[in-house]
Amino acid sequence: MHKKINYAQIFARKEKNERRIKEVCPQARNTSGIYVFFREQDGFRHAYVGLATKSLLTRLAQHLEGYSQHIDLSIRKHGLYDADKNPNGYRIAILCECPPEECNEKEQEYIKAWANEGWQMK
Repeated sequence: MHKKINYAQIFARKEKNERRIKEVCPQARNTSGIYVFFREQDGFRHAYVGLATKSLLTRLAQHLEGYSQHIDLSIRKHGLYDADKNPNGYRIAILCECPPEECNEKEQEYIKAWANEGWQMK
């Protein structure tokens, strides 16, 4: 027996996740570019640099639903930053907006830069 796909639920979840991303990172827009999730706890600095070739906002929200990447699981475990409720959660920053064809090169540059600053890259 096949289950019917509930597109209304899928769309509602996507909207909810995008709203949550905007709370933590108001700069996230529907443009291509490079982003970083980062958190500090007990003297350790963790970061993940990623790229979005279509929409930074959509790509960031996808990390809240994902199970396949290490960063997705880490976000589930540690949550997103909240000054009162979760000060050790992941913060998000948009590192740059760039054309899709420049994303791969820019991503590698930012990964190296963050690693050189002492961040443990995920």
